[in-house]
Amino acid sequence: MSMYDLSNLLLSQIITEIEDNVDIICLLLTCKKLYNNSSLKRSIQFKGVGEVINTEKGEVSQQFIATFSLFKLLSFKDILKNSISDQQAIFPELDQKEYKLGFYLNKDDKSSRNITTALVHYLDVPTAIESAYKIPSIETLFIDDEQSQVINLSSIQKFLPRLQRLSVSAGGLELGHCPSLKYLKLDTDTAFALADLALEKFESLTELSISCYYVSSMGLFPSSLTSLTLGQIVIPPRDTFIALTSLVYLEIKLMLDMFEGAVMQSEINLSPLHKLETFKIKGDCFNQSIEITLPPSIKVLDLLVSCEQIPSKCKLLLLEKLNVSQSLLIEGGFSMASSPLLKDLVITNCHVIMPANLIPPSVQKLVIDKSSEEDILGQVVFPPSLTHLTIKGDYCESIQHLPESLVKLNQVMTESVYSSLPIDHQLEKLNLLDIIGDFKIDISSPSIKYLSIPLNPITNTTSDIFSSYSISSMITTLETITNQPKQQWLPPNTTHLSCYLKNHAYEPLTFRLDEIVNHTNVRYLSLIFDNHTTLQFSIQRLDSDNNNVLVLERQSLTGGIITQQQYDSIKFYFMGRSSISFHFNWDFTSSSSSTPKVEQ
Repeated sequence: MSMYDLSNLLLSQIITEIEDNVDIICLLLTCKKLYNNSSLKRSIQFKGVGEVINTEKGEVSQQFIATFSLFKLLSFKDILKNSISDQQAIFPELDQKEYKLGFYLNKDDKSSRNITTALVHYLDVPTAIESAYKIPSIETLFIDDEQSQVINLSSIQKFLPRLQRLSVSAGGLELGHCPSLKYLKLDTDTAFALADLALEKFESLTELSISCYYVSSMGLFPSSLTSLTLGQIVIPPRDTFIALTSLVYLEIKLMLDMFEGAVMQSEINLSPLHKLETFKIKGDCFNQSIEITLPPSIKVLDLLVSCEQIPSKCKLLLLEKLNVSQSLLIEGGFSMASSPLLKDLVITNCHVIMPANLIPPSVQKLVIDKSSEEDILGQVVFPPSLTHLTIKGDYCESIQHLPESLVKLNQVMTESVYSSLPIDHQLEKLNLLDIIGDFKIDISSPSIKYLSIPLNPITNTTSDIFSSYSISSMITTLETITNQPKQQWLPPNTTHLSCYLKNHAYEPLTFRLDEIVNHTNVRYLSLIFDNHTTLQFSIQRLDSDNNNVLVLERQSLTGGIITQQQYDSIKFYFMGRSSISFHFNWDFTSSSSSTPKVEQ
């Protein structure tokens, strides 16, 4: 039985399991019977592009806007339209002409009965809230007030009886009783009296996150909380959290609290919280010393305050991830000796010589943030189980003895450091984005699958206004390679390539795409720009001769099929970027008369 013999229902279920949108497009392009099956296409949806609200940030999805304003794969227009979520609403609605959204608002079903998530934004927030109140099915509500007003939601239970998640970014919040509320997030740049919300009455609340200039009064918390994030606060009283016995996650950010005179001694008691698995503390504690008593249930621990101390009686036998300053480890503020399961370790503010046996033998992933010009890592013994090593900071240092188990390396390097690097044949991920200086590298390890390299613009002898980038400018092996068809410039296993395009003051710029298509096996290409824009391309070669190549930007599904009859200089043009993320202009051109065709 062939795939064509399967029912549309079964085919739709199979395609639904495909996570990559580019793979869906590629499948339909290569299977013409599926491509021409309009009934099947109407049952297919793209993943992650149809939600107009970014629920992680509580704002309009810039990816959605870019996709629906730039999408040109018209043969797949019905699939894109079918991907639009009918469970989200924005008040006021997006201006279709302003964002050039094309057909997105032409959804057949505009009924509000399915809406469960809503975003209220822009200037006239009170009026927009009244519009949201007309949809009682809303379960998640985001409010983003650009005027930083105090938002009055004293009657919210009356209009939104199903509300479970509320996120507010504003100058303040007046919140009425809401027994159905499970999640509350407040982000404000003013001082805020948390006690005024009377949160102890919210018996269903399990997650609370407060980010403000200063929490002026804490008040009581509901015992139902499982997750609590607070900042900024002064060091709280010793037993502030002991009644929250259901807590699994606790994060607090301390603000600078200056006391005159002697050093202040403080204590935070978390030992009764036997369900607590994650504890994170950061911020300032001028002229103070904090002793924090932790329960043995802790698995993830961030200690980013220099004045804290974990007493030796706290045995963290379950600890798996630790983020800690070097001084705390060296000066005895915390000991890793009682944590045999520790696998992920981040050591920050490293400025003195690292003791030889500081790293526990159980550690598999290690990040060292180095802040010293001097070499401080020479005597460190890396554990034999280490698979991931990252050395951050502005100062590079040669590492002579890397464990054979290492599969990922990310390090600040100079040319001499790189040339002395003992890259083992098992290395799968090599990140060279932090190379200092302008030199070429030899990528010869056959095991490397993920490669990240910086590229400087090629010196241009013409009057061309474009900055030009090419991977040939970075790789030494190309000095002896002629531009022959199918000649591989990178190891065959290198399928993921990230290029940081450095030192271009402003757009426009070009990138030699043909080198990637014709001389590597790279399927996933990321281009990183100085303004922190990252374009993520998928490259699907549709035939063995690379005559037809599908190139799509994965975040916005923009691109098309490049049809070339010979290997030619195909350049990616980055013409500029608007204020909207993912929103960019691009095109392909060829250097010869036989310009490759781009089908969209």
